[in-house]
Amino acid sequence: MLAAILALCSSLVWGVTDFTGGSLVRRYPVATVSVLSHGTGFAGMGIVAAIAGFHGKAFLVGASAGVFGAVSLFAFYKAMSLGTMSVVSPLLSLGSILAFGLAVAAGDRPSLLAVAGAVVALGGAILASHGEHASGGDRRTALGWALGSACAVGFYLYLLGRAADEGGSVSAVFGSRAVSASVLLVLALTLRAPLRLSRRAAAGVLMIGTSGAGALFLFGYAASLGLISIATILASLYPVVTVLLAHVFVGERLRGAQLVGVLLALGGVALVTAS
Repeated sequence: MLAAILALCSSLVWGVTDFTGGSLVRRYPVATVSVLSHGTGFAGMGIVAAIAGFHGKAFLVGASAGVFGAVSLFAFYKAMSLGTMSVVSPLLSLGSILAFGLAVAAGDRPSLLAVAGAVVALGGAILASHGEHASGGDRRTALGWALGSACAVGFYLYLLGRAADEGGSVSAVFGSRAVSASVLLVLALTLRAPLRLSRRAAAGVLMIGTSGAGALFLFGYAASLGLISIATILASLYPVVTVLLAHVFVGERLRGAQLVGVLLALGGVALVTAS
């Protein structure tokens, strides 16, 4: 039960984080927002790791996840800068299917009820996030970036869950952020992206960095307490949050099918929790 609650909390935090980040990359370079937000998260997790203690193996496995994390974040923000949140966000959640498959192949054995709930919940998240489809131009390019991000996030979530399962979710997230921040810094320097933002934008980046790291910690802790496969699915319901925020603050249209998706997502979560 606690693992499910933590995974759902990480999903809520990720939804808010993705909405904020998606709004910022429409006004500032993707590389700038990516590296500064991850750098902030890395600094914060460094302080937490120094207090909580350091676990070497969890750090190393988390570091391997960091490469995929950097690729996923940059590709996701690039897609958000070109497309609409209600189309891009659900495509990223498809990466959880890959992570789920990897976890099951590695030995996870969730109950049939949990599997059914996970499928319903993920399907509901995708339906709830389904917005108006557009083709051609930037929208088509955004689709490619989003699918690439989904593939990367699948390996990222699986490896991060394994790292946390090795004995330390804090060390796992710290290792992940250390590598991803380094990769994104090299990318930002290569692209000659500015590393300064306005005061208001800097506050947004600070929030993204800290909340994103917090969501990773919640996910890692959930994965260490329960099955990685189930934690991955529950943590991937964030598109529901992102789309609802986009509907309220940006004015993206919310269709009847999306409301049905929200109900399906909640029903799937109930099945997983009951299992």
